[in-house]
Amino acid sequence: MSEASPAPRILVIDDDTEVRYSLNRVLSSQRYQVSEAASGEEGVAAVKKQAPDVVLLDNRMTGMSGLE
Repeated sequence: MSEASPAPRILVIDDDTEVRYSLNRVLSSQRYQVSEAASGEEGVAAVKKQAPDVVLLDNRMTGMSGLE
């Protein structure tokens, strides 16, 4: 990433708090802009609002799965 370009935005969608925390820590340390969602429904709303560059998501979550 060059200094002139904005950091890519990454959205982490996972119902496991520790997974979200770990990914956020690692990715933030590499200067990515990281946001989190704790459910599939939250993730859909976040994508519509934030338009992230990349989404990392859990396939197996309560409620809406990552595949949905």
